[in-house]
Amino acid sequence: MARLLLVASVLAFVGLGCAAPTAEDGFAEEEEGTDESAVVSGGGGACPVDARVSQGFHGGHDGVDLANKIGTPIFAVMAGTVTVSGPAQGYGQWIRIKHDDGSMTEYGHMSRRFVQAGARVKAGQKIAAVGSEGRSTGPHLHLRTYRSASRVGSGNGMNPVEYLRARGVSLPCKAKGVVDTTPAPAPEEVGNDGESDGTVTAWKAATVHARASTSAAVVGRVSANGKLDASCWTEGDTVSSSGFSHDKWVKVTVGGKEGFVSGVFLKGDESGDITTPCSGR
Repeated sequence: MARLLLVASVLAFVGLGCAAPTAEDGFAEEEEGTDESAVVSGGGGACPVDARVSQGFHGGHDGVDLANKIGTPIFAVMAGTVTVSGPAQGYGQWIRIKHDDGSMTEYGHMSRRFVQAGARVKAGQKIAAVGSEGRSTGPHLHLRTYRSASRVGSGNGMNPVEYLRARGVSLPCKAKGVVDTTPAPAPEEVGNDGESDGTVTAWKAATVHARASTSAAVVGRVSANGKLDASCWTEGDTVSSSGFSHDKWVKVTVGGKEGFVSGVFLKGDESGDITTPCSGR
């Protein structure tokens, strides 16, 4: 009988340790304000956030949603350089980190950001806080992962569950201490990985219109993988292509003429990663 009681006690303890976090869980108040790094052991990867999986990776959802209360800390999955940190249509706010193995992670819908573009971060470093910014139905982190930082944007993400598992992290996860204790290297001189620096790239051929409307005059065209100088984004007609629909348009220059191209044809987020709003159409 004593042996049975001992086994039952051990099983109960293990069960508590492996319980999946819920949206009501989260960090204690003192941890939320002071903990700067939190990662899981094994593989050098970090738990991105203490949260439940509210939506997985599937066709039409190029990432995974991790839900918890607003303000829950978000951590860098691995060491790397922040290439993007700022406002973004669809996300509200976002961060991209190019990692030392050549891959990239992308974090969206945050309520706060704690790192700027160009900063070096360690695995497990606190970079942001959960929010519900942009197109969001509730507080969560939208995490995208990419095999290569040179091939990012809508349709290029890989399953974050597989990406994290290869780095020793299983979702859902709990933050469990610091893996990378070495000082972060000095910041590198980086831009936005060639995507948010005043240019946009089309993932398929598209027409450029005089206004943000499909009925406006055509001023030019861009071919698949073609690049255009861009200055700002605005809202206009909703355009659908390959199962996606966007009402964001980007002001571009083609053949010496200014016009607008629908964000649905651009790599990156809904506005082709251009974060500056236009003053008018």
